[in-house]
Amino acid sequence: MKKIILLIMLCLAVPADAGVYKKKIKSKVKYALKQTKGKLRTIKHKQINKRKKRNLTKKTKKRIIAAHKYLAANAPHVLEGKQKKGYEVRVLLEKLSKPDKNKTWTLKLESKKGFIVQQSEKHSKKILIRNNSIYLSVDNNNLFIKTATTSPRKINGNSIIFSPLSNYSVLNGTPYEGYIYIYPRKNKAPCVINKINLDDYIYSVLRSEIYQSWPDEMQKVQAVTSRTYAMHHIFNSREKNKIYDIRSTGAHQNYKGYHPYTHLRKAVQETENLILTHNKKPALTMFDICCGGSTPANIKGLNFDKAPYLARQQSCNYCKNYNLYRWNKEINLNEFMNNLKSHKKLSNYISHIGKLQEIKIAEKDKGGIVHKLRIKGSKRSIICSGRTLIESVGDKIKSLSFNLKEIKKNNSSKNLLFTGKGFGHQIGLCQRGAYTLVKKGWDFKEILSFYFPKTKFAQINRIKG
Repeated sequence: MKKIILLIMLCLAVPADAGVYKKKIKSKVKYALKQTKGKLRTIKHKQINKRKKRNLTKKTKKRIIAAHKYLAANAPHVLEGKQKKGYEVRVLLEKLSKPDKNKTWTLKLESKKGFIVQQSEKHSKKILIRNNSIYLSVDNNNLFIKTATTSPRKINGNSIIFSPLSNYSVLNGTPYEGYIYIYPRKNKAPCVINKINLDDYIYSVLRSEIYQSWPDEMQKVQAVTSRTYAMHHIFNSREKNKIYDIRSTGAHQNYKGYHPYTHLRKAVQETENLILTHNKKPALTMFDICCGGSTPANIKGLNFDKAPYLARQQSCNYCKNYNLYRWNKEINLNEFMNNLKSHKKLSNYISHIGKLQEIKIAEKDKGGIVHKLRIKGSKRSIICSGRTLIESVGDKIKSLSFNLKEIKKNNSSKNLLFTGKGFGHQIGLCQRGAYTLVKKGWDFKEILSFYFPKTKFAQINRIKG
């Protein structure tokens, strides 16, 4: 301002004939005025922004206080930062929903007291959602959240974490303890993972993989087996940087979320942190329902150098009183071929073999496991692997330890007669055999030492990984 006043005074003091100087001074006055106006504008903007920030901070403070009060009343454990000790396992939840016509996957997530939503573990920003129900839709790698009171809102990030404020959340009707992670994927079903305390996971698995009415000692056998199996996969997945450790289906262990059978907690607690190890690492403790009296050491296709504890030399006949120790199954030939045609790997080949002439076993190992079937037609023959056979016919065949023959019926139709033994892959723990040993007075450690020779018992916190 002082500069402008001086310039105006100079302009008045200059004589009238000095036009050139007058013009120069006027232009300087205009320039100075523009600068001062610009400065005044910026000062005003700064003042307005400060006021806005004050208002925003007041609003955010109010929101934080309100959220704090809500959490203190409904979920004090979140504020206290209390978490269960021990390992956590990341379970891949499969077959949750199917896409609609627009290739959009929809999930419903429920919690009695709401959720805390976080974009990733590294992301510090968290959103408190007080609604009991959230509707999630995944469309072309994008995740949208909708509640009963809000419109769909896009959530950015490669992974989104939902933490329930109650003891568990309900995803598409199934309750789960722990956290729900969702990884959107382009033109694919979202990858949904349940991150849960290891003991809570084992407690859930016991409901799915064993009868709840079986004795406590048998529950301990299964608890140690399932815990070791989970730890083996946890170690492997961390080495390979996978986003999940274990699958929720029979491909690994059946996991169906939270359940109310609290008596199963006893077996988990009494075997806390106990696993089987080989070379100071968690063993691959496979298990099935009934081994049918097989000797695993004679089964082909396993790397017994890495897992010598699976090569048990002594056969198990303790399951002989189980009804599937020996079994027969007749399958109509046309039905059997239709099952094979429905398999992705075989559909193209089956249609080109011509008229079916013969089905016979092409390869069987010393343990009695069928590895290959030959399907001969009038035009060509094809080989079907044992795994593909099981995938095609499902529960109709209880194991790959069978003999096969073709039989004719009165109405000129043909059937295949499977005569087999056991239920499952016949490696590792035989649940029906272990149940008999429990009834004979064996304790869980003796049973596990029989089914997994060359392993040692160890505490999780004493192994490397």
